[in-house]
This record gives sequence, C-alpha cells and structure tokens, in this order.
Amino acid sequence: MRYIRFICVLILLMSWWLPVADAGPMRVPTEGEFVPGEVLVQWRTGVSKVEAQALLAEVEAERIATIDALRIDRWHVGPGREQAVISRLRSDPRVVFAELNYIARAAGVPNDPEYPWQWNMEQISAPNAWDLTTGDPNLVIAIIDSGVDIDHPDLASRLQGGWDYVRDDAIPDDEYGHGTHVAGIIGALTDNGLGVAGLTWQGRLVPYKVLDQTGRGSYADIAAAIVSAAEQGARIINLSLGGSVPSQTLLNAVNYAYNAGALVVAATGNNNGPVNYPAAYPQVVAVAATTDLDRHAWYSNFGPEVDVAAPGGLPEQPIFSTVPDGYGFLYGTSMAAAHVSGLAALIWSLAPQLSSDDVRRVIESTTEQVDAASHPYIEGHNDYLGRGRINAEMALRSVLPPYMVASPGELVYVVAPSETPPPRPVYLMNPSLQPIHWEAEVLAGRYWLGLRSPISGTLAYPSTATLSVAITTTAMISGTYVGLVRVTGSSSTGGQQLDIYVRARVMEKVHRLYVPDLR
Repeated sequence: MRYIRFICVLILLMSWWLPVADAGPMRVPTEGEFVPGEVLVQWRTGVSKVEAQALLAEVEAERIATIDALRIDRWHVGPGREQAVISRLRSDPRVVFAELNYIARAAGVPNDPEYPWQWNMEQISAPNAWDLTTGDPNLVIAIIDSGVDIDHPDLASRLQGGWDYVRDDAIPDDEYGHGTHVAGIIGALTDNGLGVAGLTWQGRLVPYKVLDQTGRGSYADIAAAIVSAAEQGARIINLSLGGSVPSQTLLNAVNYAYNAGALVVAATGNNNGPVNYPAAYPQVVAVAATTDLDRHAWYSNFGPEVDVAAPGGLPEQPIFSTVPDGYGFLYGTSMAAAHVSGLAALIWSLAPQLSSDDVRRVIESTTEQVDAASHPYIEGHNDYLGRGRINAEMALRSVLPPYMVASPGELVYVVAPSETPPPRPVYLMNPSLQPIHWEAEVLAGRYWLGLRSPISGTLAYPSTATLSVAITTTAMISGTYVGLVRVTGSSSTGGQQLDIYVRARVMEKVHRLYVPDLR
C-alpha cells in the first residue's frame, strides 16, 4: 500500500491554435489502475444527443452506458486509445471533463483468501493503516514463544535465524502451535493469494523456542532468549507468555533489552487475575485482550500495569491465523500482544528515527477508549483496557509527516467575455494528525484570477479546508489564459509548495459550434 492519494480530475484544454496570455505546463494523468478501453465523459448542460453522437463517431467510440443525472457517458474506445480520445475531448467546449474509468479497491484489503475471517484486522483499522505503509523489510522482530513452523508457506520466507532453547539447537520448530499462531498475526506473508494476512507485511521474524510441546518454559530460557534477541538487533521483542511470580533474572533481561533500544511487548495473561510477568514490569508494554464486540475479554488479566488492549477474541469468536501445517483459531492475550508488536513494526517503518519509548507513546496516545460504560477511564486509563484498544490507522497518521494534497489539482473554465462564473472550490487535506499551516496566493493571472476568504489556516486529519477560486473575464479577449495559485505549507517537519493551475478559455459565443437538435 501507499501513502493516501487523491484522484484529482485534471481537465485540460488543447489550445495550440489560440493565443496564450500566460504559459504553463500541460499534464495528462496516466497513473492509476483503470478499465482498459474505457473513457468517461461529462457533457455541458444543453448539449444535444445529436452533438454527442457526432463527436462519438468522430473519435470512433461506442457508448456503453449513461448516468443521466450526471450527464456522464461511459464510452468504449479500444485499449490503447484512451489518452488520445481524452485529449480530443478535452479540447471540445461542449465537454466538462473526460477521464479514464479508474478502478477502486477496498482500502488496503489484501487478497489472502482467509482474510474475511480476520475480524481483528478490521477492528483495529489495519486496512486503512496499510494504505500508509506495509512495513520495513529490514526491521527485526523477535518472537519468543514455542517456536514457529519453519516450513509454513505463509511464514517461511519471513523467518531468519533464531534458537531452540528447549532442545538446544538452531531449529526452533513449533511443537505446540502457539508461536506459529502469534507469528502469523504479526507478520504472515500478505497479499500473496495464500492463507491469512499479517499486520506487518514486511520485516524479518526471528523465532526463539522457549516453550515445549505442552506450552511450558523456564524463566532462564526466556531471559536468555530476550538477551539474544536484543544482541541480534531486534527492535521489537514479542512475549506472548508469562508467569505469575516476579523474577530478578527476568527483570534484568527485560532491562537489558530495553537499554539496547528494543520495545518489549508482553501478554497480561488469561487468568482473570493479576497481570503476569514480564508484562507487569514498567519497561514492558502490557497488553490486555478485547472481544469482537470491542469489550474487555472476561479472561484477560487486569491491574494498573495494563498499558493497552488489542483483539484477543473469545472461545466463540477467536482469532484466525497460521498454525503448524495450516491455519486455525486461538484466543487469548497472547494474540492481543501480537497485534501490538505488528503495529510497532508499522510505526517504525514510517518513523525509524523514533526511540522505543516514542513508539510506545504513539501506540498509547492513539488508542480508542472502548467499553467505557463497563470500565470507565479515569484520566485516560483503567485497569482492564489500559489506555484503550489500539488503532493502527491513527497511530500511523500521528507519525506520518504532514503534507497537503489538493482536489482537484487543476481548474478549467470555458467562458465568454464579460462572463463571471461562480467561484469554484479546491479542497485541501493533510493525511497526517500533525498540523500544517497553509497560506494561498495568486502568483500568475492576478488581473483575472482571485481567491475568496479564507486564504490561510491550519490543517490536520481528518479536517479539510476549502479554497474558493474566482475568475472575472471583463478585461479579457478571446484566448487561453493560465493562472497559478500557490499554497505554501509550513510544519514542524519543514515546508511545502502546492501549485494549482487555473486555465480559462475565453471564447466569443458566435464561435461556439452549434448543431440543431433534430430529435
């Protein structure tokens, strides 16, 4: 996925035979997926079917359908001829616009066939997050668990290194199934037409096997794995495990990883009791579980140590992910912790300069305070859900550098001398939660081009600003005029210039082609 784009309708005029008052580049958009051999055309009010049919015949097109209320025709022009036909149509004064028949897709939804089972990804707004980033291929995530199915087709190419502390060898294969499920939530291969989607589509997964075939493991092995992961450069260490007793050995390992710059994420536990260790340590992000209805899961451990919550599911509505030799369902705070680790990877992919404390603050400050009726938030926190359930989209928008986009990116007028058309809007948007201050001014065409108030403001997602553009042709003779509106933005990360071209084609009415309606 890519940073959010606006599909701007750029209506251009081919006017080489007319005098030009101002110069400016002409652009024909070719970017974006579209239906081959199709063009969309909007007619001006009063254009007859005979006129439309004549132009249709001229460009050798065939009308497929019409949206009568919008005066828009859908034409078939033959694959490869789309841009030539659009250029011809845009030079005709009877045409408001002509454009490709672009293709839209559900936001960020991957093509993995089992994705519809993954309600958890929708709940944390993962599809919208994937429109902003899908991860960093060089980021290392350590999964300290029961190992991972090293031959799983949805995981194998993501796995790198690791160690089996149970059998003391370099093959951390999963005999319990738990670690494979956790790994799939964090980083199953995604948009590969196979199985399920992982939260981060890129990055290296390093499995450490510390739990045996019964799901049991020692603090010593867990501590050793944490230290090894930190020494191997893991930015994120996922611990979907825990014990009820504190340990200085475990705490020292956590401190070692924290001091090395790693973000340590752990599950709070599934006993409907106090938060387990190492999640209870302040250096660790302690993750509780929510249900498919965005409520605190009854089994999820609680206490003041809880930092955030994420989907963990219930026995009747569990989490679907990878398991050895296939796919299956599990539920618990283990699954919840995996979501937070995957989100941390996405955040670091957009903002690699952040520290682990910074990433933690981003995750905690962009949560949604769900289930507040049952578990009220006091000063933004409660013992059951921490600061709330994570929101991947808002977390990424909070670190996304601010920038402006305009829709449409260009305005075109076809007018008669002394005609004053109504002002036209240009919508400005900043896809980041970080604000950007903007100011607009006319740089070219000042004697016929103007802006209505407001011409400045501050913009941050999800708000938009409307720039009102007005023209007057009282001092203009027939010809094509090109004006320029520049929007200058400034923010904590730097400046930006956004240029909006305004084209006015002034024509005497007697020069307009008129064909009588013979219907």
